[in-house]
Amino acid sequence: MSLIENAQQLEKRFWDRLGKEAEMPGRSVAALKQHWANRAAREATVDYLGEIELGCLISALPSPIEDGSARILDSLASLVLDDDAARTHPRFRLALLLAARLDGRWGHEDVGYDDESFGLYSQFLALALVLHRDADATSFIYVLKTALDTSSEHTPWKRLTSVMAGRREGIVEAVVGISPDKNVGKYLNGFARYLQHLLSVEQILRRADKYPLFQSALWHYHADVLGEPSLVQRLSYWFTEFDNHLRATGVDIEYLMPDIAGVPGSWSQPLLQQLGRLQLGKYERPIASAVAAL
Repeated sequence: MSLIENAQQLEKRFWDRLGKEAEMPGRSVAALKQHWANRAAREATVDYLGEIELGCLISALPSPIEDGSARILDSLASLVLDDDAARTHPRFRLALLLAARLDGRWGHEDVGYDDESFGLYSQFLALALVLHRDADATSFIYVLKTALDTSSEHTPWKRLTSVMAGRREGIVEAVVGISPDKNVGKYLNGFARYLQHLLSVEQILRRADKYPLFQSALWHYHADVLGEPSLVQRLSYWFTEFDNHLRATGVDIEYLMPDIAGVPGSWSQPLLQQLGRLQLGKYERPIASAVAAL
């Protein structure tokens, strides 16, 4: 596949995602502006800009970016960066760098096009696509991020946490799909899927040590959660509590959650260690320093 085809595929995937998740009928920046209040539209746009910048960092996309695409990307970046939060939260740093790349203030690359770096980029895109198409995982991520909302006593996260503190047998019923509260089972399933996704991300991060900018950009792509230490701590705590609930009822978690289970009897500690490694400062520093230097 050529570099131009790579870019065209990413653009098509972006508009397809908007049509599905944000129920956006048109495929234009003007249509997106009309739907900008939609959370799914904003998140898809930030993700798309990040995917483009990641591709540019390893020369997987044309450089310079073709004029027509550059105009669209510049308009999308302007939409994102008009948000005050974009100037402070790590999640938006890739959009800032892409905007700088488009106007000639940033042009760094980690490496020329090679099989190893492109393989990492392809894995990253495949993982992202699987996550975006997983309704349970994306629903759980939304619930998890509501833990940051301190203005309400009735956030989805607090409601779900209260279930975790409740009857242990009810947790198991939710996981195996026999609970009358279908949302709980959906979120717990999403929790398992999202944990598996993060572990796959951590593996790519470790393999990307030769490409520090790409490695840092990959971490920033997931910074809506990884850039919030309190959310990663909640994931670790919740995982531990979930494990305790299941073991107390005699349920084999390796059977219920085979994608997360590693070596029987010794899998939980390595998983928590992997979650901890996702907080390494070395992953944030290269891109943070680049943005600070703009």
